[in-house]
Amino acid sequence: MSFGCATCPSGGSHDLQGYMPRQPLYSCETCGTADPAAICLACSLHCHADHSMIELYTKRRVRCDCGNNKFGARLCKLEPKKDATNEKNVYNQNYKGLYCTCHRPYPDLEGEDDNPDEMIQCVVCEDWFHSKEICPKTLRTVR
Repeated sequence: MSFGCATCPSGGSHDLQGYMPRQPLYSCETCGTADPAAICLACSLHCHADHSMIELYTKRRVRCDCGNNKFGARLCKLEPKKDATNEKNVYNQNYKGLYCTCHRPYPDLEGEDDNPDEMIQCVVCEDWFHSKEICPKTLRTVR
């Protein structure tokens, strides 16, 4: 099976070249970039196959960072020639494996709360929140 990095710039002068309307993204813990970096599905399978990855689910208007300046000398195996930075990418705490207003990981293995809670993705900021953080207590008891 052949995968290409669909979000890698492949020429053209369109302002949003490579910025996908929506795509599944990952962040690589193994590469340990100083700044957050978006990894597309194809690059997660080819360039980061045996790495520890954080699944970010889907995000809008993000271009894959694999192999750009954030990764130093490590090139993308699918598209070695990339822009140095993706200036239009917007990153949030999810790229560090943190979520919600509590800024905790999910699943939170060290959390104080033993009650499992669902995570809900905001359609505006695309961060993830515990339902208990955004739903009033009375609404949660109705379920």
